[in-house]
Amino acid sequence: MSNPKYSGMKIDTMNKQNIALSNDVVIILDSSNNKVLRVFDVKDSSQVTTIEHSMEIIKFELNQVATSYDRKVAIIDSNKDCWMTQLHKNDWVKVNSMVESLLWNDQWDILCLISDNT
Repeated sequence: MSNPKYSGMKIDTMNKQNIALSNDVVIILDSSNNKVLRVFDVKDSSQVTTIEHSMEIIKFELNQVATSYDRKVAIIDSNKDCWMTQLHKNDWVKVNSMVESLLWNDQWDILCLISDNT
């Protein structure tokens, strides 16, 4: 059982919109800074890394099929832009703009977006 914690964590605000889980990591949107994602190891609850974006993160999803080293996170920021990075690199790549929703396929490393951008 994993029990990730960090200073300033607000348990009462936790819900499925601010947490993502894979078989090796848990990602939590920092409740005091919505630009920061905190990455924890599932096995021992230790914080592995922190990922920071320049804008407020509205939604995020974690891919499920990669290894821990190749694991990716995709986000929608407050400008409705979709960005993606590997967990251990914090090197954001813009995927699309005017994105309403996103979801990783659970069997293949494919990201699906719903966007108003043509």
